[in-house]
Amino acid sequence: VERNAAEQVLAALHSHPLGKDAALIGEVVERKGVRLAGLYGVKRTLDLPHAEPLPRIC
Repeated sequence: VERNAAEQVLAALHSHPLGKDAALIGEVVERKGVRLAGLYGVKRTLDLPHAEPLPRIC
């Protein structure tokens, strides 16, 4: 969802019993690729899987 609607969507998810643990986990940026930020702020690039043709599903 768009950034300005994120809090409203999160509130709607929290209002449902199955969405009580919903959280914002990232943002879309113009750069290509996926970067992960670790607990201590260390960032690394998430590589594409080599042997498995299926996309990563969270």
